[in-house]
Amino acid sequence: MDEMTRELSMLSRLMDAASLRTRVIAHNLANTNTPGFTRSEVVFERTLSEALKRGGLDKIEGIRPEVEEKPGGDVKPDGNNVHMEEEVADLMKTTILYNIVNRIIDGKLDSLRTAIQGR
Repeated sequence: MDEMTRELSMLSRLMDAASLRTRVIAHNLANTNTPGFTRSEVVFERTLSEALKRGGLDKIEGIRPEVEEKPGGDVKPDGNNVHMEEEVADLMKTTILYNIVNRIIDGKLDSLRTAIQGR
């Protein structure tokens, strides 16, 4: 796999993680008032970072975002640990990450198109 393909693969995985995180946050928000509900979050960036440290882009092939329940934290009297303000802040960060990665991919594809067209 060439360097451009590996980079696009990594960026694609980041977009997949952001998309999954958006769905998980929406699920958490939908259950803000459900007694006993435990929030979930997506784990990906830490695993990706560790793989990159071990061997660069060649080591990311099997890495996928995973959803984990996150019990504990600041639990409300009804047993629910979802806090709307935190979820909305996470959603905003996720949206920014998705948009940045999307722009990077667009730039790489534009460069590739330019190279193919010989301009």
